[in-house]
Amino acid sequence: MKFQDYDHVSGADIASAFQQMREQRRFNEILFMADTCHAGSLIEGIRTPGVFGMASSRRDENSYSRYHDHDLGISVIDEFTSATLKFFQMHESAKHRSVERGTTPPLPRTLEDYLKFLQSPQGHMRSTVVHNGNFFTRKPRYATCCC
Repeated sequence: MKFQDYDHVSGADIASAFQQMREQRRFNEILFMADTCHAGSLIEGIRTPGVFGMASSRRDENSYSRYHDHDLGISVIDEFTSATLKFFQMHESAKHRSVERGTTPPLPRTLEDYLKFLQSPQGHMRSTVVHNGNFFTRKPRYATCCC
């Protein structure tokens, strides 16, 4: 991945950073999300316990923008980010409705719910979301991602 056409970060750099951080006990668990074309290449090498890597596209696939602002001449949000916002906003709306109605609030959403949403028609993703959770300490169905 390039930054301003000068510096770049590779999947090996990211994997190494997580390994060093783990050795220094700087985290318990991390959810790492990469939203760029060929993002899968950034998570493939992660082998550090406690890291769950997600990518908006496979290593051989583009990631796509959702909305384009013609006045600015740029895309303002990508599909992966847009779907992520929609997932969390839907849960927040359900919580607020339950408070207004005096009903039991919905259960917290899990990482598994989030992955299913991204891959569903509701997520509106043209690219393939991939993840590397082989070294994550919990199963995605038990990892709460919002309250």
